[in-house]
Amino acid sequence: MSVELSIDNPANNEEAAYIIPIASERIFKQVWQTAAIEYNLPLIEHISFCLDVDKNNVDQFLSELKQVLSCAEENTDPVMYQSISTRINRLLKKIPALMNKRSDIILTIG
Repeated sequence: MSVELSIDNPANNEEAAYIIPIASERIFKQVWQTAAIEYNLPLIEHISFCLDVDKNNVDQFLSELKQVLSCAEENTDPVMYQSISTRINRLLKKIPALMNKRSDIILTIG
């Protein structure tokens, strides 16, 4: 299993095919869930069940992503941190861009 972002309510074929890989199951459990518990990150914790991100919770989600990144920097080796930071930084850029395209967009992460 892997964790990825997709568009829950695509408006066209491009959006229907849109997927951003986030983490393998092992990395998600080892790093993301550890950060969720350590920093009390309810949205990150909810990813294991599937999380919808929309205009109502996007700011909180982006903030929690930054905390996962901080936890990864403190608790992983440089190679693993580089991989995690590349993926999280991609999300930190792509999610706001997607939200700016459509105010009604819903992103599903799971």
